[in-house]
Amino acid sequence: MGAADAPRDLDEDRWSSRLAAHLAHLLGAGRGAAVTWYNHASVSRAMDAQIDVGRFDYVGIDGSFFRRLVAPGTPRTSADLVLPLLLDLLPGCRVALIGSSRGQLEAASAVIEALPSRPTVVMTCDGYAELPSPTDMAERLLGAGAEVVVLGLGAPLQDVYALGLVDADLTRQLLLTCGGWIDQVSQPDYYPPYAYRLRLNWLFRVLREPARLWRRYTVEGLRAYVRRAELRAYLLRRGSRPFGAMVAACTTGSASDGRSQPPMLAA
Repeated sequence: MGAADAPRDLDEDRWSSRLAAHLAHLLGAGRGAAVTWYNHASVSRAMDAQIDVGRFDYVGIDGSFFRRLVAPGTPRTSADLVLPLLLDLLPGCRVALIGSSRGQLEAASAVIEALPSRPTVVMTCDGYAELPSPTDMAERLLGAGAEVVVLGLGAPLQDVYALGLVDADLTRQLLLTCGGWIDQVSQPDYYPPYAYRLRLNWLFRVLREPARLWRRYTVEGLRAYVRRAELRAYLLRRGSRPFGAMVAACTTGSASDGRSQPPMLAA
């Protein structure tokens, strides 16, 4: 088998499937959740912005480099892996997209509504020109009957905004940060078919957006390595409850209650 034909890491598929099923079950039971993911760059921004990571319900690792730095052996998932699986498990669910630009939102809405499970995009909001306060947004989302709220505002704003929606009592919806997923899903050919299989999706993102992303894999990568002890403490101590819940959901399909944690999570 050649390199181009190498199988994808099956664990990532399994972890993502279990997480998607768990989140779908929560929504079906009338319970919401605030979910975010961090890579080596976004976690540094969240920490510098003093985001209270412990307030999330689930916090995951997105990025092999960050995983190696702070929690080797724990599940690696991402919004772009989980969201399509989640939407497939929620036929006809009502989706809100917050972030990106108007043109990208329209394109992403068309792609999402064409999925076999036929989700309905009930609301979109330009993350550059239209973003209201979380309180106002919560009212709009409730009025639209949104069930899955996708926040593509970049770090740390998407975390601040998600927690602001929680503060505005938006607690029966799934609130998921997604980084650049809205832009990516609006372009079905954003990644070539083999990118995930060979773990080269990061490289194709840099090639597509070099002016924005070159620092992430150079300067910010070095900075994260130097600060790895701080990042580890932020995720595994301050964020121990939501990170433990994410690990449990990915590995067993259930959520930890946060009172104990697997040995692998000890900081």
